[in-house]
Amino acid sequence: MPLIILTQRNVAALKHALIATFPTVKSGHADEAIAAGIGFKTHAALLAAMKVHGPSSRLHVLVSELLVTRRLAELGYPTPNARKLAHAFGAAHLPDSPHEWAFVELRNRAANVANQN
Repeated sequence: MPLIILTQRNVAALKHALIATFPTVKSGHADEAIAAGIGFKTHAALLAAMKVHGPSSRLHVLVSELLVTRRLAELGYPTPNARKLAHAFGAAHLPDSPHEWAFVELRNRAANVANQN
């Protein structure tokens, strides 16, 4: 289960990894499966949550490969290999990584402390 920051760019990266790993999965079904993996019933609900949190969201979520594969099976695909998907998600380039956000946060805190002195 990868931990990601909930941004459109990260969700798009996971979708790309999913489709690259399982090329028969249709784009809309990949959207629905990723949403399920994050814990939403629909892709629309995921989009609404991302809109509420905004593009600079720092909301961290876990993505369950098991829930992604379960949703794909519900959509009529042969049950995909969750381990293969976990490997693909682990190798996905997430543009908004938790490490980058942590670095920015530490830099901002240091600047605030310096300005207070």
